[in-house]
Amino acid sequence: MLKSRITPAPPKPVDRAETLFATRATQIMSMAANADGKTDAHEIDVIRDLLAQITGKQVPSHEIAQIVAAVSMPQTDAEYSRLGTGVTQDHRELLIKAALMVVAADGDISTGESHFMARLYDGLGMTQAGFDALVTATFSEQRPAE
Repeated sequence: MLKSRITPAPPKPVDRAETLFATRATQIMSMAANADGKTDAHEIDVIRDLLAQITGKQVPSHEIAQIVAAVSMPQTDAEYSRLGTGVTQDHRELLIKAALMVVAADGDISTGESHFMARLYDGLGMTQAGFDALVTATFSEQRPAE
């Protein structure tokens, strides 16, 4: 009797840059959610929606809440800088934009969140002027057309 043999398709190549970006995005958005000392449902929703855009996968809210609860905040400038290691400049800007969207999710940016954002953009090598331009662009994209 002749046995048929199926050769499995070769595995898809892993795009290391995209994998690293998704990992860092998850970390940084979780840190942003914790920056004011409390995480609310709006922040979890924003993280869930952004992760779906980044990865193409839906992550349940309860899993995101567990990730957020487990992440530790960077304490030193060096730890903030390490968040950008191996990440392209374009991805660094997207990471900062994602964090900004999380801290603004509840409609109020606290002192702790402002402090986190300043250390993040500095650690990722963005200038104050670059950050200001990103803030303007991010929130002008979100305003409904009048």
